[in-house]
Amino acid sequence: MNGAQRRRVWCVTALCVAFGLGACASTPQAVLIALPSAARGGAVAPPSAAAPATAVPGGVLLVRRLSIPEYMVSRRVRHASGPARLAEWPDAYWAERVEIGMAREFAAALREALPAWRVCDASCGDTVPDMTLKVDVLRLDVWRKDARLVAAAQLQIGLHRPATAAATSHTFVQALPTDDPQGQAQAMTDLLRAIADAGAAAVLRARAAQPANRAVP
Repeated sequence: MNGAQRRRVWCVTALCVAFGLGACASTPQAVLIALPSAARGGAVAPPSAAAPATAVPGGVLLVRRLSIPEYMVSRRVRHASGPARLAEWPDAYWAERVEIGMAREFAAALREALPAWRVCDASCGDTVPDMTLKVDVLRLDVWRKDARLVAAAQLQIGLHRPATAAATSHTFVQALPTDDPQGQAQAMTDLLRAIADAGAAAVLRARAAQPANRAVP
């Protein structure tokens, strides 16, 4: 190989390296998204105006695993782009399984909403709970163009003494504070707080009604 050929090979190699480095530099870096904490830091708001006005004693509440729609169970951060279409934020990934993070933060919000109660997450050990709470999030639609999150959830309260169960349906709307995956994560945490408030109100109503139920032979 003469000098001219060596120079051409060197030039081609240098160009390939330069283009390769440019491609690497232009590749967006993946962003990991975590749900903000649902705990309010001690500033606990009343569960709901629908809660009983009179004080009721606490108890032991078993919280079943929060369920979310399968179409939102993904490592990528998804949002709705149409009535039956989903899109994904570019290069945004959940730092953990989103259903696990939502279940944890929901339990944290519920503990703050029911400070007089022992709230068990998944199991109460050897203790028999007074009630169970099961929450199924049936719809979880993040509308980016409208900057809002719309959710539908079913809350089921189960009593152990006497053994009864009652379910209620709720719709929640939360604003997206910013047009990015972090804004979606904040709206989802706000949703969990709202569901926890509704769940706490249902628990307190059921607890207040228990003495009357016990009086029935």
